[in-house]
Amino acid sequence: MSDPAIAVRKQALTAILARIAQLDLKNTDLGELLGLTRTRLDRLLDGDARAFNLDALVRIAARLDLDARIQLLRNPGSK
Repeated sequence: MSDPAIAVRKQALTAILARIAQLDLKNTDLGELLGLTRTRLDRLLDGDARAFNLDALVRIAARLDLDARIQLLRNPGSK
């Protein structure tokens, strides 16, 4: 069974990476904007969801002017 927390982080990371793709920033400027070291930025750009907790991803999203929302839904297959 996959980890649902990782799945949520992957969704957040996907949105973050899509927003980054829209920006015309060098990695140095992007790291500064996001408050990340080069190593952390590289892990983000590599899509390493396990390297970031949800709090960090929400803060990164906010720096990219993304509004983070979590929606919890009942699994349709559950009883």
